[in-house]
Amino acid sequence: MRTEILRMSNVTFRKNGKTYLRNFELSVAAGQIMGLLLVDGYGAKELVDVLLFNKVLYNGCVYYCGERVNSWRQFPRKRNRITWIDERGFLIHEQNTLTNIFVLQAEKHYEILHDRLMEEAFRPYLEEAGLQIDPYQPVGKLSAYEQVSIELLKGISSGSRLVILQNIDNALSDRDLEKFGKLIRHYAEKGTSFLFLCSHLETLQGVCGQIGIMKGGGILSVLDEADALKQVCEVYSAEFSKSVRMYTQNRVLNEHAPEVFRQSGISCRELKKFGFSVRKGECLCIQFLDNHVYETIEKAYLEGVATLSGEIDVEGKHWDRKDVQDVAILSRNPDEKNLFPDLTFFDNVAMTMDYRYPAVWRDGRARRNLREVLKRILGHDLWDKSIQSMSKRERYEVLYCRLLLQRPKVIIEFQPFHQADVQDRFEIWKINEELLKEGIAVVLFSIGLSDSLAIADRLIRVESSGKWEEYRREDFGRLSRNIPWISMYR
Repeated sequence: MRTEILRMSNVTFRKNGKTYLRNFELSVAAGQIMGLLLVDGYGAKELVDVLLFNKVLYNGCVYYCGERVNSWRQFPRKRNRITWIDERGFLIHEQNTLTNIFVLQAEKHYEILHDRLMEEAFRPYLEEAGLQIDPYQPVGKLSAYEQVSIELLKGISSGSRLVILQNIDNALSDRDLEKFGKLIRHYAEKGTSFLFLCSHLETLQGVCGQIGIMKGGGILSVLDEADALKQVCEVYSAEFSKSVRMYTQNRVLNEHAPEVFRQSGISCRELKKFGFSVRKGECLCIQFLDNHVYETIEKAYLEGVATLSGEIDVEGKHWDRKDVQDVAILSRNPDEKNLFPDLTFFDNVAMTMDYRYPAVWRDGRARRNLREVLKRILGHDLWDKSIQSMSKRERYEVLYCRLLLQRPKVIIEFQPFHQADVQDRFEIWKINEELLKEGIAVVLFSIGLSDSLAIADRLIRVESSGKWEEYRREDFGRLSRNIPWISMYR
């Protein structure tokens, strides 16, 4: 009989008068890898808080390692010894591995540091995980896979019986995810349990023995791996799946379309003289398997292209960063970072179109006409609604309206599906589809491919060694099986 490590029985959790978990039922056995597919993402953060910190429950009980640790009628106890790993990471990048493991941990708080003793104690964990790293090297210089693995070893060495993994596919490439999957299966065989929260079914498949479907703060069903794909596609993301299939089947790329954007001569770490170009109405995805290179390029684009080696041409002419109308750059989570919550809907959508029509700020008739046009495009009116009160979907619609009015030659997006649940990913996909129909080129920079293959015409994979390889749509089937939407190309 398998030992039960975690049980949540009829748990209801409320915060500020809002119910985030409702009649939540979950059981995880010793050595089990349980997946949770986040259909809408609602209640996921609160679920982690309840498990880690024993937040006060409205109803139900939580059992961990055979002990009732939280109940609606008992005062919550101290934090549970559960390890939580998410895409952001909780290591101190300026400190080395040994300091992160032995000093910055309540259970192993050393006042006097003995480097040799700490290294001897942790070396067996590194060898077991197959990590060949210098434990005295700052964590920030390690690869994304090495950092996530160190966090896992930190939890294993502290005695955690349960490890929560949340959206780590946003930080790891498909190749690293495959390696990490083997690593957690190894520790699962030794008795450690895992709860894997993710919004991509393909990421969970092949790793998790069972997959729970989480929506609206509750578990709708728990399925075996073989049944999960059919139910998710037919019930929870049927419209998304159908739309993507129709798009990929009917998509015809104009090979004679003019080139609108070219970046040449990028050099960073091992990457030397890398370049790419994109045509009008084409979607290009560039995946970096070295997270340090990706972060350098992302920072250079968002904070100033002058810090990045190489040149950028738009329609054959050198691009000056001051020419904001030709190139639109969207950061991760653009609904939060690329909008101005203190400005009105009109101010947010019109700020990049005034170069075409400067009188828009003072012409009342133009503003009324613009309101009607945007209402027809969206199907509803957001004109009088404040940005702060908008849902995530509505904020993305604001961005879409801004881009349509700006009409740039190319849009550069950094991890556009970052931290998005199934429903949000569909909205982001639809926006990009509409922009491509308008003849606007789209370039997606990413680490994990997420839903990029659902929209991309070409893919360039940049290896950690500095080499790169280009894939056209007909070549996508050669990629790893755990990449979202890969089944459409096989």
